[in-house]
Amino acid sequence: MVLYWLSLLAALLGTAFAQFFYKVYFVKREKKYLFLTLLIFVNVPLFSYYALRAIDLNIVYMSTAVTQVIIVLLSKFGLNETIQFQKVCAIGIIILGMAVYLFF
Repeated sequence: MVLYWLSLLAALLGTAFAQFFYKVYFVKREKKYLFLTLLIFVNVPLFSYYALRAIDLNIVYMSTAVTQVIIVLLSKFGLNETIQFQKVCAIGIIILGMAVYLFF
């Protein structure tokens, strides 16, 4: 069962990092970042499929919202983007929504 959860984590992190590298590509215009983005995005469905073999679809689907939080954090520390108040509010709403859905 642990492998399924690790597969879900790999899918979520893969999606977040692929989107982050896509942002890096548009900043630096180096094709290696675009290639890395495509390489990661191609492999993410494999991890998602494996996770869905044992984890309910509603949990997997709801957990994909975490990628938006990860992308904001990666952009803050990797690209020195500022986190505006609206993003903080959005992150709070995402986390609150996930908590309500998963625990209540």
